[in-house]
Amino acid sequence: MKKTSIKSLLFSIATKLVLTVQTTVILVVMITIALLMPVVEKYVPKERFGEVNGTITTIIIIGIIGGAVLGILVSLLIVAPIKKLNKGIANLSNLDFRATGNEQKLAKRNDETGEIARSVFAMRESLLNMIGQIKDEADFINDTAEGFSLNANQTTEAIGQVEKAVGEISEGANSQAEETQKATENVILIGEMVEEAVGQVEKLSTNAHAMQKAGEEAIETLQQLYVTNGKTKEEIERIYEQTHTTNESALKIKEATLMIASIAKETNLLSLNASIEAARAGEQGRGFAVVAAQIQKLADQSNQSASQIEEITDLLIRDSEEAVATMEEVRNIIDAQSINVEKTGSGFSDVKAGIDNSIESVELLANSIDKLDDARVKVIDVVQNLTAIAEENAASSQETLASVTEVTATVENVSEQASSLKEVSYKLERNIEKFQF
Repeated sequence: MKKTSIKSLLFSIATKLVLTVQTTVILVVMITIALLMPVVEKYVPKERFGEVNGTITTIIIIGIIGGAVLGILVSLLIVAPIKKLNKGIANLSNLDFRATGNEQKLAKRNDETGEIARSVFAMRESLLNMIGQIKDEADFINDTAEGFSLNANQTTEAIGQVEKAVGEISEGANSQAEETQKATENVILIGEMVEEAVGQVEKLSTNAHAMQKAGEEAIETLQQLYVTNGKTKEEIERIYEQTHTTNESALKIKEATLMIASIAKETNLLSLNASIEAARAGEQGRGFAVVAAQIQKLADQSNQSASQIEEITDLLIRDSEEAVATMEEVRNIIDAQSINVEKTGSGFSDVKAGIDNSIESVELLANSIDKLDDARVKVIDVVQNLTAIAEENAASSQETLASVTEVTATVENVSEQASSLKEVSYKLERNIEKFQF
């Protein structure tokens, strides 16, 4: 808006000056003519009046041309410097503070244009100094804010870790107080549970021996199943090979049938040719024609038989292929079953080993239960002391957690203010970078 106003003002002044000069020249010419006309009418003879009138007209034209030329000269002397000055002001409005040679020449003039140019130079220098100071302060603020923000973040993180640790300590202390109280109650019940555990251990020992016997029987059964499964697998392999052989034989029968059909077709053609030749021979070829007809009849029968055999072999091949696929699937199932039987046997072996270990563990457990009852009495005394200590720790940790929470809130507020200050300094630097020096 300021750029447009200054530019319009300068051009308005220049235009008014040019128009004023041109108007003044025309007025001077018109006044001169007005003053000369009465004198010409009075003293010039009528026969020379036309000549004088032409001269006056010429003077008027020369005056107008002279006014125009004078206006152009004034434009060059006034408007041109103003345009240069306006360009410099436009550069300032575009944040370009670099001085040009034309502006320096204008500043050396002693007229109003030079005074305006010097004022523009002074304004540029003042703005440059101001912008430089602002840039230095912005850099300082940015560095300070960055360091402050970094320290605040580190402090916030450290306090957060402390708060988390204190919170965990507080939770642990409260939990410890609750658990120690529960432990006191539970330890009292241990005595009753120990007596009950003795009876359960005896039952467990009895069950473990029964499981051991059942495991041995299961392993023996699995071994028999493994042998039976092996025999079944061998029989399946034989059936699979026989089915595969049957399929191959059916394919060979089909090939032979196709060959018979081809031979019958050729025989039929030969008998037809023989019949034609016999017909040509007349009475002498009649007997040969009968033979040829019989051969053709046999060829047709062979062709029909070959077609029937081909249908049967196609059905046989289809069924055989299905049988091969079925046996392949059965073989895969048997293989999978064998693997599962082996895994089951291995699993039962592991179970038996586990049962044996359990029996040993049950015996050790019985001895440990006796020792546990002796330790129960001592544990009750220790747990009661721990309960009192845990209650004191819980109260202290709650007070510490409250203090740390207040410090955390304060540091977070400081960190947010530091981030805001850094953002402001960043925006200020970006705006300063728009200036060209």
